[in-house]
Amino acid sequence: MSQIANVHAIGVLVIDEIQHLSMSRSGGVEKMLNFFVTLVNVIGLPVVMVGTPKASPIFEMDLRSARRGAGFGALLWEPMQAPEPTADPASGQARANEWMAFTDKLWQYQWLQKRDEVLSETVRQCWYDGVLDIVVKLFVLAQLRAIATRTERITPQLLKQVYDDELRPVHPMLAALRSGDPELIAKYSDLIVPDIDKRILELSAKIDAAQSVSKSGLGRYGSNEQAVRLHNLLVGMDCSSDLIGPLIERAFNSYPNLSVRELMPIILEWYLQRR
Repeated sequence: MSQIANVHAIGVLVIDEIQHLSMSRSGGVEKMLNFFVTLVNVIGLPVVMVGTPKASPIFEMDLRSARRGAGFGALLWEPMQAPEPTADPASGQARANEWMAFTDKLWQYQWLQKRDEVLSETVRQCWYDGVLDIVVKLFVLAQLRAIATRTERITPQLLKQVYDDELRPVHPMLAALRSGDPELIAKYSDLIVPDIDKRILELSAKIDAAQSVSKSGLGRYGSNEQAVRLHNLLVGMDCSSDLIGPLIERAFNSYPNLSVRELMPIILEWYLQRR
């Protein structure tokens, strides 16, 4: 290993997912820690071990193991906090904290036509979740929903709806993190969103379908943009495009003075009767 490290000029060895270490097959925690320490002492290769809270028992069996595991120091990366912004005494303006800096930067990556250029505190507070992976996924999913429904803008209501609809599988895990209970957090330490990438691809496909429907729908509904918007909303709700076309035309002919919100339940009722 020393020769390979020198030949390839390895500068640092990162051992990720250390919580999956099989203690029984490896001969126990003490033996594995001795191996890691040997890597550092004999090869002279810095070793960084990364894991979830489930890895804590590996390094906390006794004082000596903890010292060996820590090396020059250990870092427990807590979920990002969102404290109330404090005022700068000199300028009187709000002093940016870590959460504000992160969300302000992420907010720039939008593809929405009616986006707010400046992130409001209302959206920022609604958006907050200490797990950065969930923050990013919620941001992506909210944009996909905004594009699919043609609202083209992220609002607190949209964030809440997407969180309830798309991230329901991780609600118990996030509740454990908010509780601050170490045992409960360790239980859910491997936080993943099942099939989230598949869901993102599905929503992206719906957007492509909605855009093609929009192009063809403008021809079908003439210059009635409300009809096209209603069509896209219903397609986003998994309604068949072929069935809802005639129903939308019928609804606008029968109730020309009703709004899109008022027409929606009428068309859905007709749609369910036809299925």
